[in-house]
Amino acid sequence: MAIVSNRSNPLKRPDRRPLRRLTSSLWLLWLLFLLALPAGAAEDWQYTVRPGDKLWNLAEKYCGTHTRWRDLAAHNALQDPTRLRPGRRLAFPLAWLLQQPASARVVYVRGDIFLIDPNAAGEAPAVPGREIVIGQRLRSGADGFATIEFADGSQFQLAPSSEVVFDRMTTYGDTGMVDTRMRLVSGAGVSRVSGSGSRYRISVPQGVAAVRGTEFRTRTEGEQAFVETLEGNIGFAAPSGDNRDIERGEGLIASAAGLVVEELLPPPAFAAQPASLPGHAQLAWSPLAGASAYVVSVYEDASRTRMLTRARQSASAYPLRDLPGGTLYVSILGVSESGLEGEEATRELRVLAGLPATHWIRTEQPRRRLVNGAPWRDGSSSLQASWQGVPNAERYRVTVSRAGEIIERIETSERSARFDGLANGTVSVTVQALAADGAGGDIEGEIAPAVEQELSPPLWIGLLGLLALAVVAL
Repeated sequence: MAIVSNRSNPLKRPDRRPLRRLTSSLWLLWLLFLLALPAGAAEDWQYTVRPGDKLWNLAEKYCGTHTRWRDLAAHNALQDPTRLRPGRRLAFPLAWLLQQPASARVVYVRGDIFLIDPNAAGEAPAVPGREIVIGQRLRSGADGFATIEFADGSQFQLAPSSEVVFDRMTTYGDTGMVDTRMRLVSGAGVSRVSGSGSRYRISVPQGVAAVRGTEFRTRTEGEQAFVETLEGNIGFAAPSGDNRDIERGEGLIASAAGLVVEELLPPPAFAAQPASLPGHAQLAWSPLAGASAYVVSVYEDASRTRMLTRARQSASAYPLRDLPGGTLYVSILGVSESGLEGEEATRELRVLAGLPATHWIRTEQPRRRLVNGAPWRDGSSSLQASWQGVPNAERYRVTVSRAGEIIERIETSERSARFDGLANGTVSVTVQALAADGAGGDIEGEIAPAVEQELSPPLWIGLLGLLALAVVAL
């Protein structure tokens, strides 16, 4: 069993309050400055000088005109602009950089996902590879999941029953920086922001989250918004002027009552189970103190780009019966009483879908049993069937048929069965593996190809017939 969790020990966390007060103050000053200034004017882009670089060439490449070299020299307090020392950091104000509109791309879709263009009537299904431009919005149905990738490699995963608007996507020349702004109108989404220095903001009705190089979740529920930081650091600014810093392992609840920051629940601990589980089994974990519910997410890939399903439940076990077979990645998190979703524990799991057919079935006509110490005299026959066991099967359904009509059917936990009192002639035998699905029903395996058996009357019946003919002839 492989359990992936790169979080710190959830059982005991150090007291971070003194350091938090200092970093929060610095962060909030930066956030207020960032939100107050127009786009492109809040900070500098840093460039590391390489051998052979000239200031006017850098100005031409990144600012679009070589005449900016004087401004760059003054901005960086260069005493001799003609000589740039390799390794030195040069600051380029974002307002001076070349800016072009950027687009995003749909990289994964499952279920109903629709792209809405304000310049076109109606909505169109979103498919992988579809380009998203500024002003468009994405809406998911009750079973819809989508992963969007931006120009810098950052990703946003749209959850079911959600809608997001792409307000701004700008690239800064050849710097690799992207300025992305989105509005989460409803529902939920997960953001994984590249650490390249790009700027990324996502708005909800209760405020704006501004980040750089981090992973976090955002969702809206009624009059509340939730932000949970999994990596890096988030700054959140409410329309009221209240601003908070949300560190890794913390979550924020925004409402009309204000902003509240809480520690996230630690990741649950998976139960000791094999790395491969049959489709009728359940994936289990230890109940998590403080959790009122759990959210289970299943992905096709280790990078968690291709989501298969997401479910919220109260039980600490998840049935695998509806999952496809193969290697999957399952993430579990606990939901606190306040509604914040905690840190995730992720496990690689191989699901053995369904039950295969048995590899072989053998049949024979055994000696007749005795009834009250004497052989049966009705001339019927017996049938003995045996078969190879099927992994994870709990019992077997054995069916005897003739000309397509079922003669007899039994269920047994053994790997053999005997049928008595069968009429003579050709019969067919099939075997099907069964297992409980954990919800009161059965998982039915593949039915093995039928095996035919010719049943004939016992020898003594024939001898009696010959004797009867002889008596009549005399």
